[in-house]
Amino acid sequence: MDLILPLLWGPAIAYMVVHPLIAALRRSRAALEAGTADTPPPRDIPRPEELEPAQLGYLVGGPARAAEVALADAFLARRVRIDRDKGTIGLVGTSLCYTREKKDPLRRALVAFFRKRGSEAGAGTVVAALVRGQGMLKVWEGLAAAGLVADSPALRTALAARARVPGRIRTRRLLAAAAIAAGGGLHLFAGPGAVSTGILVAGAAVLGLLEVVRAVMRSTGGPTPVPLTPAGRTVAEAAQGLVLPEAGTDLESGEALRHVAVSGFGELRRHARAEAPPARRGRGRDLDGSDSGGVTGLDAPATTDRIDLDSLGELADLCRRSGPGVGEGGIPGSDGWGGPAEGSGSGGLGDGGGGGDSGGGGGGE
Repeated sequence: MDLILPLLWGPAIAYMVVHPLIAALRRSRAALEAGTADTPPPRDIPRPEELEPAQLGYLVGGPARAAEVALADAFLARRVRIDRDKGTIGLVGTSLCYTREKKDPLRRALVAFFRKRGSEAGAGTVVAALVRGQGMLKVWEGLAAAGLVADSPALRTALAARARVPGRIRTRRLLAAAAIAAGGGLHLFAGPGAVSTGILVAGAAVLGLLEVVRAVMRSTGGPTPVPLTPAGRTVAEAAQGLVLPEAGTDLESGEALRHVAVSGFGELRRHARAEAPPARRGRGRDLDGSDSGGVTGLDAPATTDRIDLDSLGELADLCRRSGPGVGEGGIPGSDGWGGPAEGSGSGGLGDGGGGGDSGGGGGGE
């Protein structure tokens, strides 16, 4: 009888600990369904190539994908440079926006990030800053104005709560592990008893429920699903027909960025490695194909009129190996930070999307 009660109140305590996370997922799901249902259809549905690459990236892969596009765009414009040895990104030129950059919300956010930081940063940190900045919020608002994504105060609040779920899972996981350790110690030194058994049962139940919450979240669009409307889903599905070209193919810069938007850094990295001849794989090289030798920086091509997609593949490779803030620890996404997700949910298109405190904004520039 003494052990029956702990077996009852242990799971009950675990459910109370995890229930706020379950409620956050339910509210976000309901808000997504209501938001997409209440959004009026646009008069005309744009073609994928009619959108800005960052907007297309947002539709297909969420805020993290849009941030990848912004980073690639800044790289091609020679506004940032990658340090090969450190794996960090640094701003090139003035820490103030050029006139032509003031119309690009993500470029403004990128420049503002480096201006405030005053130093280089890992790619994951840069992407996380863009995901959570006001620039991404502007991208969301622009797509909402076009009727491609839903937007409302209730939806923003619900997605903000959902975006915080991964961090809350990590915190509860640590607390559960500590509880199990404490219960085990009590069980070992004080002998078996109702208290130690209850603590062990509660801790184990919390860990199990957290895994269930995590699986449900990933299968329903990730921490920040994209609130696609039917029109937005049509555009995103049409964009899936954009196939990565063979290695060595020169592309116009806008077309190259659309490939980033549709495929993401993860797929670009795999494609570049698969297409590269064996002699090139794993070697540090400049983008012109020469051995890097003592050169530790990765620079953009001399001209951005025609882009070799391998250049962006190498950029993706360095970025994906470089920084903190990737995956569950910072930017949710099953493929590093903005790659293919495990489920489309109600918002994504086979892409869990990125991270952020409001599904695409919320922080300052």
